[in-house]
Amino acid sequence: MKYTVLLLHDRRGSVLIIGLFTLALLSLLGSAATSTSRTDVSISGNVRVLQEAFYAAETGLTEGELFVDSMMTEFELDESNIGHYDKGNQKLYTMQWNASDSIEVNASKLPQSMGYTAASPRYTIEKRDYIPDSLVLGKPPTGVHQYNVTSQGTGSSNHTK
Repeated sequence: MKYTVLLLHDRRGSVLIIGLFTLALLSLLGSAATSTSRTDVSISGNVRVLQEAFYAAETGLTEGELFVDSMMTEFELDESNIGHYDKGNQKLYTMQWNASDSIEVNASKLPQSMGYTAASPRYTIEKRDYIPDSLVLGKPPTGVHQYNVTSQGTGSSNHTK
């Protein structure tokens, strides 16, 4: 009879151990799920900042293109204007993207949603080539002027986490 009682006590101890093991396993699963959700929130925040920066840069490109389209002559774009460069003089890798080397987009021209960016978009215009027409109709000869417009935009923070 004593032997049977001892077996019952051993079984009760094994249930306790299995219960503790299950509780530990569920705790690990919960902490892994929490860590995964934190990572997902961080990723989605970084994607949002990236999209804000992209749309801000697009706004800068549009503003630069509108400036080029509104020029009456190519002489409006000379080296005395900050942010305007002759072919080959624009060094994007050394630019500071400030008032000394680029043009800030007018804040009134920004969409309402751009109020969340850390800085206004900036752009530069580089004079590229002139391709004369095959027909010379008058003086000066007619042709097509080509320009590069480069823009930089930031999102709601200057750098991601």
